[in-house]
Amino acid sequence: MPANIFEKIHNNANSQLHARFAGESFALYSSHTVRTFAQALTGIFLPLYIFELSNKPILYTNEFTNDLAWVFIFFIIRSISVLILITPVTNLIFGKLNFKKSIFISNIAVSLSLLSILFADRYFWLIPIAAVATSFDIMLYWIPFHLFFIRKSQSPDGHFGKQFGIRLFLTKIASAFGPIIGGLLIIYLGFSYLFALSTILMIGSILPLIFSVEERKHGKHNAYLIFKKYISERNLIGASTAFAVIAFEDVVSSILWPILLLALTASFAQLGMITTLSIGISAFFAVYIGKIIDKNGPKLVHKTGIIFNSLLHFLRIFANQTIFAIFIDISDKLNGSLYAVPFNAITYDLAKKEHYDSDFMIYRETIMHLGIACGLFILLIFLPMIPDYKILFVIIGIITPLTYLINVKKK
Repeated sequence: MPANIFEKIHNNANSQLHARFAGESFALYSSHTVRTFAQALTGIFLPLYIFELSNKPILYTNEFTNDLAWVFIFFIIRSISVLILITPVTNLIFGKLNFKKSIFISNIAVSLSLLSILFADRYFWLIPIAAVATSFDIMLYWIPFHLFFIRKSQSPDGHFGKQFGIRLFLTKIASAFGPIIGGLLIIYLGFSYLFALSTILMIGSILPLIFSVEERKHGKHNAYLIFKKYISERNLIGASTAFAVIAFEDVVSSILWPILLLALTASFAQLGMITTLSIGISAFFAVYIGKIIDKNGPKLVHKTGIIFNSLLHFLRIFANQTIFAIFIDISDKLNGSLYAVPFNAITYDLAKKEHYDSDFMIYRETIMHLGIACGLFILLIFLPMIPDYKILFVIIGIITPLTYLINVKKK
């Protein structure tokens, strides 16, 4: 066969392959965007809802400490459930289910979690059940989603910065509308309507994946053996530390910051409006940062994001006025592109180029929830001794630089 004919056939095949991947990426982004909006309706308000429940068992005599402790316990139960169940659940995902069925079941799990939380004001024992249901969402959705993203959404030159930037842009746009709509629904209709709308959208978000994304057969995986193998690899010590730290930091911040904002605004609508404004402004920044990362590499961008992330955590302890809190929130959302885009681009590169991607993403989820469970349990013990909960912002500001260890490989 003449070389030019062979080259033409090869180029046509590549074009068709990239066209199919583009269609699948669109379906993946569409599904994730709708799902993100559904979760954004309730996301920022979930810790507040648990925090303000009046029927909580008494663990600490101080009311504020007791309320905060039960929010920590919710997330501890969620992470412990992930650690206990991840081996049988991943065997189910890769052995019996395909990724699309897994994601569909995860949406059902989220819906059950929302229903449990809705009735927790009368039956507080539903809170632990909701936490366990949420753990299934993490295992059944995020592991398949990350693998879909790695296999369907990398650019032709093998990079993920721009693609993750686009995903973050769509996620931020969806997240921007969720808080303000959620806050208004709470004020005018109550939490029940908010949870109902979120449930309907959650279930509907699976449709683009069902009809547009193809997937191949998957091999079996044992999460325990994967963890045992990767935790002993010297070249993954930095990445493992970074995964645990960023997960712990994200959870603590997502609990404490809404509590502080609500204390300053005293309004769910204003809280939603601040979050919507911050996310909306930062959305367009994400794609731009992704392009820079693909062109120049992620390390410098990530280092800059870490510096500003620590600084913003330190500044939160001085947030005693609404206008200053808004400034911090907008700055934090803008910096999220400098902080999160390179971190996730590096993660996907590690999974794709240096490890078996599915094993690596299973390990990532395991180490992240180990970090969350251990970190929150330690905070739970020392919580009565902390005079002001804002000190916790200082703690996570101090440990944030450890996320840069994802760039460090020991031989």
